[in-house]
Amino acid sequence: MLAAVKLLLHPDLAEEVGTKVPTLSEERKEALNQLLIIRETCEGAWHYLGFKHVNSPAKWESYAQSKYVAEIHKNYGVSLEGISKQTVLRCFRGEPDGFEEKPRKGAKQAVRRL
Repeated sequence: MLAAVKLLLHPDLAEEVGTKVPTLSEERKEALNQLLIIRETCEGAWHYLGFKHVNSPAKWESYAQSKYVAEIHKNYGVSLEGISKQTVLRCFRGEPDGFEEKPRKGAKQAVRRL
């Protein structure tokens, strides 16, 4: 995501790597100039990533979703019901994406100026 924002803010870089980006208004550029960054471990971020991939416009294929669920279950000992509650059920309830109101205790936050 940070790479995409950097390309949007610096179209000359996008041209160097052979891609095109839309022209942004100064207001939109300013909005992208500071981003909230949440540093989290994979274990702490899996529920966010899983929800984003279930709920995003670019859906994961069934195999990729199943593989991801199996990895979370195996690597972090999360029950299948727990994974479901943190991903699919949130989507169907219409919950907003992202972390809950506050990131997990211990997660580091920073505003980074690009």
